[in-house]
Amino acid sequence: MFARAVIATAMLAVTIWPAGAGPKEDCEAFDRDADKSVKACTALIAKNPKDVKAYLNRAYAYDAKGDIAKGIADMDKAVSLSPLTDNADYDILDLSLCGFGDFLNQAKCVALSTRRIAVAPNDPRPYLSRARATPVGKAQLPDYAQAIRLTPDDWGIYADRARAYEKMGNVDDALRDLQKAISLKPEASFLPKEYGNIARLNLRKGDFFETILAATRSIDASEKLEAQERSDNVTAESYRMRAEAYLKLNKPDKALPDASKALELAPNDYSAFVTRGLIHEALGQRDLAIADFRSAVKNGGTADDAKAALVRLGAAP
Repeated sequence: MFARAVIATAMLAVTIWPAGAGPKEDCEAFDRDADKSVKACTALIAKNPKDVKAYLNRAYAYDAKGDIAKGIADMDKAVSLSPLTDNADYDILDLSLCGFGDFLNQAKCVALSTRRIAVAPNDPRPYLSRARATPVGKAQLPDYAQAIRLTPDDWGIYADRARAYEKMGNVDDALRDLQKAISLKPEASFLPKEYGNIARLNLRKGDFFETILAATRSIDASEKLEAQERSDNVTAESYRMRAEAYLKLNKPDKALPDASKALELAPNDYSAFVTRGLIHEALGQRDLAIADFRSAVKNGGTADDAKAALVRLGAAP
């Protein structure tokens, strides 16, 4: 339902329709009356079998009705008919196949992006979509590079490539791209997460001082946001990572308040319970450590490391 609402909003940016004004308007109103939309779109397709927008609208009308197979067939038909020179058509097709929702399909996204590149080689969007849809590996990098060449000031492309580098195990390249993304001054609401990503990568590298610095920046950036813009989970993880870094630096007394703050923000966070349990253990607080490890087992699925810690402390899960 959320995906359909976003598609409807995107289409509204192109066309505004009065209710019940005719077949075209009824076809476009798939988010309000799916049955009426299917009927109207079908009539338009009968008159013009190459009506790309009618197939697109009917695809989403079928999706709203729960008839995904028919929706996919109409989406495929729209893709095959569209020359992809119309920006509005491409926007919807890209969002549908490469973005999210019931029509998301990596192989179809790659094919769509490749066709769009052929007719609009200076549009950065298909390069980015194709990079995202390509299996993780070096094959993604030329498309990311071309998207950056076309829009060198788009911080989001650098952040996206950083995630690809991380999945490839290229931590240094990922960190470089994240730093570049932040230097391009994204909206303040993105800063806690991106600084948190930098903290996570530095923790993975074993660079604990840089972890503390980035986690602190994430926390500070979060505190500057309005309450409705903040993510407690993001902030909690930054506190947890800072606690873990302090613990790795043999400073459990500094780590403990951060771990407790993480659990205050995310009371069921398995990793935070494990981190605080290790801190209590380092401080010689056996009973508190056992309590945290047991809470971790309760909240963490398999919880192998928490169970191992309990065995080490001679306690039952």
